[in-house]
Amino acid sequence: PYEAQVGGRVLLGTSGQPVADLQRYTKDPTTVSDGAAGTSQLPSPTRCLEEMLRWRHIAPTAPDTLDVYPYFMQDPFVLEDCPHIFFAGNQPAFGTSIVKGEKGQVTRIVSVPRFSATGEAVLVNLNTLDCAPLALKSLALPDAPK
Repeated sequence: PYEAQVGGRVLLGTSGQPVADLQRYTKDPTTVSDGAAGTSQLPSPTRCLEEMLRWRHIAPTAPDTLDVYPYFMQDPFVLEDCPHIFFAGNQPAFGTSIVKGEKGQVTRIVSVPRFSATGEAVLVNLNTLDCAPLALKSLALPDAPK
């Protein structure tokens, strides 16, 4: 996990393993199934992050199925305070949402795409919490004159 304060905003995130592990063991309850086997869908990374925020835990499957050191006295993955930005890296695609808490907290959820596969990064405006993907592509230069 990574937590930092930048420009007065608290950022909290992971490299994506907690989201991937949660997807392994859950299905999206908002998916309508016709009752046929194998029709339920995995929750999106954004949905997983929303649930982790609601559950106030950034690694809900640890240490049972996610390899982490087992803590006995205190769980370091419990969210004491609500971050302004909650993100997971190495996801298949960009995704985002806003979660509003009961006490007026506002959290920007961000699914950061795997850069090596997509060539995308994510920009977040710290004032407004607006965010958007940024595609970085190389341009092929014409052959140099000889």
